[in-house]
Amino acid sequence: MTSEQFIQKMVAAFPEVKSIHDQHQADNDELLPHVLMGDVTRYVISQTENKSTPVITKLLDFFEQTLDDEEIEELISVSFVENLFGEDNTIKALRPIMGPKLANLFKKVSK
Repeated sequence: MTSEQFIQKMVAAFPEVKSIHDQHQADNDELLPHVLMGDVTRYVISQTENKSTPVITKLLDFFEQTLDDEEIEELISVSFVENLFGEDNTIKALRPIMGPKLANLFKKVSK
């Protein structure tokens, strides 16, 4: 799966992410997957702060299902996991709802 295909599937599966995607496209005139994932990370942080975890749980499950693909693992690693560093409260809230692949990716990236 390409990064673009991953983004298309994510936008189709999560209406909450569609508005982020649409704004990203308007701002950049093209899809920049790593930049968009930074925007998604900020969304996750804000939703975690607001205790809105059902959508976040589903989004993390979606990430978990796609982590077998090297290109997608790199996208999630660099533009989601790394963007969470320093967000200790968000990480603390996300750890219990992470699948094993995402949790391992967190450990790998944080070394």
